Amino acid sequence: MIFANNSYLIHIIIFSAALCGFIIYYAFFRRKMTEKLFGDFRRVGGRKRILASEIIFGLAVILSSAALLRPQYGEELTMRPVKGKDVVMLIDVSRSMLADDVVPSRLDRAKEAVKLLRQNAQGRYAIIIFAGEAFMLCPLTDDAEAFSAFIDSISTKSIGIQGTDIGKALEKAYQLIAKKELADKFVYLISDGEDHGGNAFDVAEKLKSEGITVYTSSVGKDSGSAVYLNEDDKQVLRGDDGEVVVSKADFKTLKKIADITDGKYFDISNSYSAAFEIAEKINDSGKQKSSRLVKKKKEKYQYFVLCFFILLFSESIMWRFKK
Repeated sequence: MIFANNSYLIHIIIFSAALCGFIIYYAFFRRKMTEKLFGDFRRVGGRKRILASEIIFGLAVILSSAALLRPQYGEELTMRPVKGKDVVMLIDVSRSMLADDVVPSRLDRAKEAVKLLRQNAQGRYAIIIFAGEAFMLCPLTDDAEAFSAFIDSISTKSIGIQGTDIGKALEKAYQLIAKKELADKFVYLISDGEDHGGNAFDVAEKLKSEGITVYTSSVGKDSGSAVYLNEDDKQVLRGDDGEVVVSKADFKTLKKIADITDGKYFDISNSYSAAFEIAEKINDSGKQKSSRLVKKKKEKYQYFVLCFFILLFSESIMWRFKK
């Protein structure tokens, strides 16, 4: 059994303690008044009946407190309307995204595509950046200005561990929105496609099982470009043999991820049309009213409320009968 209102536990304990204090004070006052007015407890039902009344009030306080905590046990399936859209942006920030085979760079082009999508599709948006690790830069928000500010702050220095692990980025997105049952859920992944992780397809299957559609975009050209060490002086990265490291776009991984999740793959190297097409699909998802079968905890507070009223009723009629 769990309690849905456990965050209010302290407040309920304080309320219950105050109520118990009042009952104790009232019981003490009533005994004093009874002794003063009648002298003999037997004339008003005896000490045992008065004690039973006080115990009943105490149990009633406990039951009311338990009901306020909303006890829940077990699960049931129920149809609930889908409300809103949640979109997670996955942006590759590995060094290869500094390549300038697209203008001004792969990373700048990815950031612009993300901004265009946000401007043209309503919903809550989150940003996850990734290289060798994945990091949530911005949680789900409908604040467009804050979202844009986070996008502007992205650079290849945002994550220290280099490499490109698309699987970790997808896993982070899964953790963020998989359990949000009452929203249409989308992921937009932008990368040059070079994946060093190896489990991206397995995570894509998990996303599909939760009804999450993944749209993907590659940025970069087959001919490739030199990989730069940083954004400032454009110093090229060299391998152990002294040769310049060249990064070529790989669309195959991105296309397969989109296919697995019933999404769609786009190339944004020469055009931003993908952002507008994805925005249209996201907007269209909310035009038809839909419901979703979701699991919810069974409420059990009503049994505590029933026992509470039974106790109060018992206490009220207890005095109607002669000893």
